[in-house]
Amino acid sequence: MIFVMGAPGLVGSDLVPLLQARGAPVRVGGRGHRHTLVEGEFEVHEVDYASEASIAGALTGCTALFLCTPFHVDQVTVEKRVLDIALDVGVEKVVKQSVPGVGRVEYPLAERHNEIEEHLRYLGLTDVILRPQPFMQDFAYHHGALIRREHRFLRQAAEGPVSWVDARDVAGVAAAALVDGQWNGETLTLTGPAALTGEEAGEIIGRVAGHDIACEVVTESQARAFMKEEGLRERDIEVLVQLHPFMLDEEAARVNDRIRQVLGRRPNSFADFAADYRAAFESTTPPPAEQPVEPRYVSGEYAERRIE
Repeated sequence: MIFVMGAPGLVGSDLVPLLQARGAPVRVGGRGHRHTLVEGEFEVHEVDYASEASIAGALTGCTALFLCTPFHVDQVTVEKRVLDIALDVGVEKVVKQSVPGVGRVEYPLAERHNEIEEHLRYLGLTDVILRPQPFMQDFAYHHGALIRREHRFLRQAAEGPVSWVDARDVAGVAAAALVDGQWNGETLTLTGPAALTGEEAGEIIGRVAGHDIACEVVTESQARAFMKEEGLRERDIEVLVQLHPFMLDEEAARVNDRIRQVLGRRPNSFADFAADYRAAFESTTPPPAEQPVEPRYVSGEYAERRIE
């Protein structure tokens, strides 16, 4: 049995059906998302991360764990608690979704996840650590409304090219890591096939949307104010703001072939992503319900699942 913690999230929502397609028994869990479980045959456990009994009940009987909890101030404490309990109840393997640049770029998110990664290795569980670059889907879920409404999106000052990665590819790698033993003990940095500037990303989205898309450079305070006004959750705002130091580093433009190595195909390009998420960017499309929507197991209103 594989437990997908953070199953309602961006990667977890695509990971669940991929595991099912491989015939793996799946148990899913998160906090406060029972209503989002709309299809599929899997066990459901609503997890209270503050309760050791709740975590133990969810993990008992599972041999593998996909670990991805929402960003919050106690994330290090929570994930270390989950790992300790996983060891106690007999989980043998953990695939952890981390963040880009851990051990290579100094910024708060990386420092937190580095501590969790070190704890995982200390426990001696079989591990695979995934360090995906920033997600292409950020353009749809965090910038989509502004792109539809005003034909522009925002980036913080001085951010350079980024090798954005498709979250669906990360889910594919996570599924392979959970089911296959080939990647045990590996730390996999996952990138898109090319590094793009904000202007280049806007040009690609513009071709799909049918109109020019401007990339507007703003300060951190302006970015915070805008995202709050747009209704983003505070935790999402913090993640996006705290990624800024990484975006300034040349590591953000790093490109490798890991996704091809694991999945046996090329990673999705930014053009693939933009085409699949066309409805997020077309101004003629009525805006959907408040964004960002709570993630779901059926890959979003916008996305056509790309499995090759």
